[in-house]
Amino acid sequence: MTDNPFLNSQSDSSGRVIAPKGMSKAEREQFWIARGNRILWGEEPCQDGSYLDPRRNLEWRCKDGHYFIAEIGR
Repeated sequence: MTDNPFLNSQSDSSGRVIAPKGMSKAEREQFWIARGNRILWGEEPCQDGSYLDPRRNLEWRCKDGHYFIAEIGR
């Protein structure tokens, strides 16, 4: 089976992934960071269904509501 159960359970009718309701701001940030890292590390498909070459030296971060990619350990 190639369906992504994460997308099926937490997406709207257009197929876009949405954060679960009832989360705090910090929980939403962690939700998007975790999802972004799975995509960045080649563990989850991009919106077009393709997978990125894993970039294990990078990770998503959030500061003051702004998301960015940085090297791990810096």
